Amino acid sequence: VFADLMLHAALLTITEMQDYIATHCGWRGVPQARAALGLADPGSRNGWESRMRMVWVLDAGLSRPLCNPPIFDLCGQLLGYPDLLDVSSATVLEYDGREHRRAIRHDRDNLREELFEEHGLVVARVTHIDFSHHDDLARRMQRTRRRGLGRDRRQDRWSLTVPPAWGSHSGTADDELEALLAAMDADWSRRAT
Repeated sequence: VFADLMLHAALLTITEMQDYIATHCGWRGVPQARAALGLADPGSRNGWESRMRMVWVLDAGLSRPLCNPPIFDLCGQLLGYPDLLDVSSATVLEYDGREHRRAIRHDRDNLREELFEEHGLVVARVTHIDFSHHDDLARRMQRTRRRGLGRDRRQDRWSLTVPPAWGSHSGTADDELEALLAAMDADWSRRAT
């Protein structure tokens, strides 16, 4: 978790971490630090995403997923940024913290999940309670991945290919996400009135 957060915040680089470990090779915990660094990913945005990825990789024994990649439809429109994506099975894992239970956020999450599923992705949601039972969570992740692998992938309507328009886009992927969330909020507000 520490390595992911330091990398994501650009406070440290993998090279700096490797150099530090190399100069302290006699210290207790160095093998653990090396192993942690080998699992680190700067795309992880919070500690719970990191923990979820560790259950996926270490407990469930599955291949390393992508962290927060932008996913597009086949016309180049942003669908969203899943917390974790296993490309081979089109499986999305989303961590739902406390803030995800607020009405507007919960509605956004549901709309995004439906959007992902409409485009051929399989979605599983994880909460902090799931971490109390790593083995159960790992088995659930394995089942979800098998479900993803069992689908007809010819029906997929999503892509990781960044559309050419993004090359000339003056904003960032986060700007696109904010625009998408603002549109979802406006839609939710219209439906609520």
